[in-house]
Amino acid sequence: MPYPTDAPLDHYYLELRNNCYAVVAGNRHYRHLYIGYIKYCSTSKKTIWFKNGRYYRRIVEKYDPLIVHKASQTKQFIPYYGGEIPVIPVSSVARIYNPLERIDEIITHPQDILEEKALDLIEDIMYSSRIHGGIGLTGSILIGIHNPQISDIDLVVYGWRNSINVIEAVEEGATNLKPFRNYRLKAWLERNAAATGLTVKQVAKYYRVWRRGVYRGKEYSIIYNDGIPQGFNGEDPWISRGIIRVEGILCGGLDGLNYPSRVCIENYRVLEGYVDSPIVEIISFEALYIPLFYEGGKAIVEGLLQYNNVRDVYRIMVGVVEYPGRIIWVG
Repeated sequence: MPYPTDAPLDHYYLELRNNCYAVVAGNRHYRHLYIGYIKYCSTSKKTIWFKNGRYYRRIVEKYDPLIVHKASQTKQFIPYYGGEIPVIPVSSVARIYNPLERIDEIITHPQDILEEKALDLIEDIMYSSRIHGGIGLTGSILIGIHNPQISDIDLVVYGWRNSINVIEAVEEGATNLKPFRNYRLKAWLERNAAATGLTVKQVAKYYRVWRRGVYRGKEYSIIYNDGIPQGFNGEDPWISRGIIRVEGILCGGLDGLNYPSRVCIENYRVLEGYVDSPIVEIISFEALYIPLFYEGGKAIVEGLLQYNNVRDVYRIMVGVVEYPGRIIWVG
C-alpha cells in the first residue's frame, strides 16, 4: 500500500493531546509514527509564547541532535537511519498544522503586525520569483503562539521548481531581502561555530541570504523541500561502523535542500578510518550545511560511517546523536 499523499511534510507542526506542539522533521515517516520532536509545551509561567489564554515554553531551546534526543520522550529504532530517532505517535496527534494553509488564514484575517509583515514578505518573494504558491509559514506563527514584537518569520518553500526560482530571485537581488550585517551576522557566526565546532571563518562560507536574513527590520529564515511524502517500505537497513574522516567533492544538487540533506561524494580520499567498499553519499541533519550540499564543492567530512550490506556501499551521517561530526567547506 503506497504511503499517504496527504501525510505531513517537513516543518508541518503537530498539536498533541497533552497541550504540546511538535515539529515534523523531513518527509519520510511511518503510517503510525511521524519523525519529529516536541518543541513547545504549555506552562503555568508567563512566557513570550501565548495562545487562547495559555502560555507555552520551549522544550528544545536550540536545534542540536543531543539536546533534541534527550528532550524527546518517545524514540524508535529506524533501520534506514541505523539508530534511535525521536518520533511522535500518530495516536497522540490532535491536529496537523499545514504551513500552506496558514497563509490562507492570514490573507483572510491577519491578527497582528507580524502576520502582516510575513504576508508582505511572501508576496515580495512570490512576485520577484514569479511563482504562484508553494510558500508556507512555519515556526511559532504557524501554530499562532508567536509574539509580534519578538518572533522571527520562518518560511518553507515546497517544490523544486519553486525552490529554484526563489533562490535565484534572492541571489539576483530581485527581492527586498537583506543579508545579516554587523551584530546580527556576528551572532549568527558565533552561534553556529559553537554548535558545530567550526571556526567563525569556516562557518561564514555557509551564509546565504536565501536561507537567512532581514526583511524590513525583522529576521527571517527560509527552508526548502521537494514536497513529496515518503514512507520506509522497501528501504535497506544501514549499520553504523564507527567514525570516518574524508576529503572529497560533494556533487551538489536539489536533494541538498531537503531535510535531512543528502549529496553524493566523488574523488574522495580517506583521511581517518577505513572502508572496503565505495562511499556513495553524505546525509546531514545539520541545516547549516545546506548551501554546500546544494551548490557542491570540495569539503572535509567527518561523521558516522554506515554500511549497507545489501548494496555493499557506505555513507557518512553528519549531525546525528551518535556522533555530530562536522563538514569543512574548503573549495
